[in-house]
Amino acid sequence: MKHALEDITILDFGQWIAGPVGARLCSDLGARVIKLEPLEGEPGRPQHDRLDAFTKTFQQGSAGKEAISVDLKSPEGLAIAHQLMERSDVVLNNFRPGVAERLGVDYVAAKKLNPKVIYASCPGYGSTGPRRDYPGFEPLYSAFAGVHRNSGGEGNPPSRATSFDQFCGLLGANAILMALYNRDITGEGQLVEIAQLAQVLYYTSEAHFDAQGNKLADAMLDPDQTGYGPLDRLFQTLDDWICISCWEQKDWETLCSVLQMEELTKDTRFADLDLRVENGTDLANILAERFITKTTLEWTRLFEETDLPFEVPTMDGEDQALFNADYMDSGLIAEYEHPVWGLMRAPGFGVGLSSTPGVNQGPPPLLGQHTREILSELGYSAEQVEGLKDKGVVVWSDVN
Repeated sequence: MKHALEDITILDFGQWIAGPVGARLCSDLGARVIKLEPLEGEPGRPQHDRLDAFTKTFQQGSAGKEAISVDLKSPEGLAIAHQLMERSDVVLNNFRPGVAERLGVDYVAAKKLNPKVIYASCPGYGSTGPRRDYPGFEPLYSAFAGVHRNSGGEGNPPSRATSFDQFCGLLGANAILMALYNRDITGEGQLVEIAQLAQVLYYTSEAHFDAQGNKLADAMLDPDQTGYGPLDRLFQTLDDWICISCWEQKDWETLCSVLQMEELTKDTRFADLDLRVENGTDLANILAERFITKTTLEWTRLFEETDLPFEVPTMDGEDQALFNADYMDSGLIAEYEHPVWGLMRAPGFGVGLSSTPGVNQGPPPLLGQHTREILSELGYSAEQVEGLKDKGVVVWSDVN
């Protein structure tokens, strides 16, 4: 095969980010993904053909998919969904528990139509437990798992961290791949559940225990929210900031040399890593006084002559990536023409496969953009398709 999943079809009922991203990652591997939306479009779809935050979110979850827009509450619309479920290798949704059953597109219905189907469900708090029926949305899971509290920094109030919905999509794609592998071996499909809460629990999995079973304290962000220790943090320079991560002994010695502070390597307070952590506040203050004496560019030039792990925090990192020719060549950045937004660049496929590389299958689709083509594949005549539209069962957007 040219691409790893080119013989796989996925029917995607997902909305917003957590569900759709999993299917989008499979599309990057060559799968055909059919996005089934209600007549008005899924909630995360940009409604006014404008470039804004919703556009970016929707693009990330829906690039490379085909789109069909169907009223599942009508008998004709449900029949269309069932035909697609019958023909699909994977069915995916991130509905709240009970919604798929009410719509008639749940795992039981899918399995009757297609015994080998892999049905991937991404409920918020999972399908069991006391929070099963709670409405779920990031940042609620982050708050529940303590991420906001940790993000605030020691002694500070909670602070909103980034959204973790994409991580749920990553877990979902991995679960689908595992289920496909199992089906190749056993010939059997299965129900796969990826609770959205699990994405955040993975993030907080640094919790650990000592040999006696005592829970050890997690690394705590410092009160200034600059890092987790004197050598793993941001430092203010004369004009901006710089970030270092120098845990290894060789990096510590190199850092002291570049800073022209070799005496620190002989200071008993910082003789080894444990002491540097124990006396972290003292060390951070000493280093801060040194970093503030030069500009970020001056420090960058000095650090680039060594092998020190460092980076300059930028406000336009995304823009730099989008216009990097090397990233374009490697596929990390994808480029395509959108019928409304024109030329677009966005994150592409981030995994290198030498024999079955990833594929850029195009931009996110317009609402119902492929409705007519998909219905034709299912055997509907042109007259029947127009009749379904006139009846309000389906809609589509024409591409100029």
